[in-house]
Amino acid sequence: MSQTDIKTSRVEVNVRWEGPHRFADIPRGGLLDNADVDYGVYQVYGHHALYGDDVLLYIGKADKRPFATRLLEEEWAVHLTLTA
Repeated sequence: MSQTDIKTSRVEVNVRWEGPHRFADIPRGGLLDNADVDYGVYQVYGHHALYGDDVLLYIGKADKRPFATRLLEEEWAVHLTLTA
């Protein structure tokens, strides 16, 4: 591929960050479960046996279902409860 074959484009991404949120609060009252706006990239922090507390455990993307639905599907509560 030559330099003339490369096409570039620009994408604008708007980020609205909220949190941190406790996992225990997510299933209550529709927190992070608004089907109109609650999509994007999220991080899960918790305890790791080797690295200690407040460690980045996972980076995920909610693009088809809202954050709350994705987090409940992945059963993070089970892992965070056992290791916290």
